[in-house]
Amino acid sequence: MSEDAKRVEEYADRLTKVANKIPIEMLEDIQKRMGDWALSGQSMGAPYIGNLVKNAERMADMAEAEK
Repeated sequence: MSEDAKRVEEYADRLTKVANKIPIEMLEDIQKRMGDWALSGQSMGAPYIGNLVKNAERMADMAEAEK
């Protein structure tokens, strides 16, 4: 498996873990951004996608801290 494919798998796993902990609007925005990124021919393993996932994880952490 290529390094890019490994990153894509990692990003997908990480996003799946927090998807139910973030607002649906944020998840929809991330999905749209990822779709636009892919349609532009960019790699789904790019740091941009990693940043989207990291932001989702931060939001999930904030939501957990508020409980």
